Amino acid sequence: AAARAAYVQQKADQNDSDVLRFDSGAHSIRRDGTHVKSIQGHAEDVWRRIYKRPVPEGDPLDHEGFHRLYRRMQASLRRTDLLEDRGAAIDDPNKKVRDQHGKRWALSDQLDQACGEPADPPSFVRCAGEAPSAEEESAEVGVWTRVERQVAREKDLHQEFTHAITASQLDGQRYTANARRWERRYAREGSERPRYRTIGQWRPEAIGQPKRHEQAVRVPWIVAEIDGRGEDGDKDRGASDRLAHRLLRRLKEFGVDLSGVMVSYSGNASIHVRIPDGAVGCPIYRNAREAKESLSRFFDRLCGQDEALRRAIDNACLRPGQLIRAIGSVHEATGRRTVGCAADTFLSKPASFLFSLSEPQFEYTPPESIPLPRRASFVPALSVLLDTPDTPRDSGPEKTNVSQSISPQEEGGESGLVIGRVKGGVREGEPWGPDVGRPCAVGRNWAALFVAHDVLRRTGGKESAWGKVWHWNRYNDPSLPENELRAVFEKACRYQRGEVP
Repeated sequence: AAARAAYVQQKADQNDSDVLRFDSGAHSIRRDGTHVKSIQGHAEDVWRRIYKRPVPEGDPLDHEGFHRLYRRMQASLRRTDLLEDRGAAIDDPNKKVRDQHGKRWALSDQLDQACGEPADPPSFVRCAGEAPSAEEESAEVGVWTRVERQVAREKDLHQEFTHAITASQLDGQRYTANARRWERRYAREGSERPRYRTIGQWRPEAIGQPKRHEQAVRVPWIVAEIDGRGEDGDKDRGASDRLAHRLLRRLKEFGVDLSGVMVSYSGNASIHVRIPDGAVGCPIYRNAREAKESLSRFFDRLCGQDEALRRAIDNACLRPGQLIRAIGSVHEATGRRTVGCAADTFLSKPASFLFSLSEPQFEYTPPESIPLPRRASFVPALSVLLDTPDTPRDSGPEKTNVSQSISPQEEGGESGLVIGRVKGGVREGEPWGPDVGRPCAVGRNWAALFVAHDVLRRTGGKESAWGKVWHWNRYNDPSLPENELRAVFEKACRYQRGEVP
């Protein structure tokens, strides 16, 4: 509670307003060195951020666990000398009104000195592996973030993220299931129907929330869905196999034990390399968006200069809510099984090994084992690839490189203004242009066409230009499907000078 109060106080000190207004219409005069917060508000913040639980719907105090935390917090705030109670924020004779608007608090000198600089919540909290370094635990991190890390490690919170969304059809009804038991059942027994589950796992109570994607999430298997392409540009499982070998060799160079990595064949053209999150410290992500961005950076750095490998990894599988095919189920289009094995076995067998196991005329062969991801050996070198953008990173392609390739600096007038507006990506259906108050373009397809023309004009080769457009697309919200992006890019290529009369 004291850590949270320190964080709230720093936010209050940065606010230039002289008046604090409440949703009820009431207001309170700001006073230097104090902040306003109800005890229940503090409890909700701790419940959500420190313990990674969604605040119970309705009246949170009706929830037994939350009510217990609230009572403990009341007692702690009365007992501690770290916070000084300066009375009700609103001076009203009605106690219910006073309670509704919270108390005014002041920090003790000791807490004020300890809190350090305010910090935004980290993208994820690492719960296993090596303890945070002295640099990570420095005062600049902020006491609120330090408490978050400490509690996450001591409580083994990553073990409580157990449930996923499952389905038997991509466009069918969704169900909730214990992900581990569900996954092992179909991997062992097989299924005559398609089976899917989300790559992300939540606490059971978070799945029922209307805004599940804003809740904390864990991704036990970091999935690289590899879609290799042949010389004709179509998806090719032989190319997927070769690229999967390249990714596994890259993991081995970082010191990953490949016996804990799973490789599966989808039954069509894709190969999935499933990296256990224990290798990077069983992180709990703040929400689905932060998970996707962290995992995208992870593969940027892991692939390094191998841009062909990075482009073959489907960004859709970096979203925790993405449905992925279960090992043991049948691909509805081809009739082949989804089959899997440990990565070290995959590397030691012929290229056709997995493909032959999937053929419908053969009896289903379950994998020898499906390891528990959190029990994988922690790999410090690999965990660094997941860290925030401020840390030293691998030499993979970065957003700054894309921005430099799509730059308004050399282009004058409206064209340069438009490029400046779209180079960081656009949202679906978002109006954009040099002045959105005038008639302007709308949506990601038009932005992609504009970016493709610009990059082709500045880049010598078509393949290099495609790589830059592909990387730019990752920053759209959501990203355009690759086949749709490719069609836009090819359209731009046809109209480049010299390619058409």
